[in-house]
Amino acid sequence: MNVTDTPTGSSPENENNSQESIRQLRTLFHDIRSPLTSILLWAQSLQIEADFDAGTEAEQEESNGEGPSAKRISEGAQAIERNALIQEKCIKDLETLIYKLVSR
Repeated sequence: MNVTDTPTGSSPENENNSQESIRQLRTLFHDIRSPLTSILLWAQSLQIEADFDAGTEAEQEESNGEGPSAKRISEGAQAIERNALIQEKCIKDLETLIYKLVSR
């Protein structure tokens, strides 16, 4: 065994490949999360606005045909937020799994 050999048998080339893979994975996860963050923020913003509008709309009849009611917007925003959070959790779980596999 040479002094430069490692006991695990990994070479500097394998180490560089592993580091490059991790860098690419970090970029990929960032690219996935960026639009997801925007989706979550917009959903939360719509929900807050719809909840506010629902208070003023309670005095009026149901929407007068000018578009969706505040209640409907709130329900849609809640669905978007709920599903974006599920997707976010899946991405985190996938990221954890891949990092465990790469670091072996």
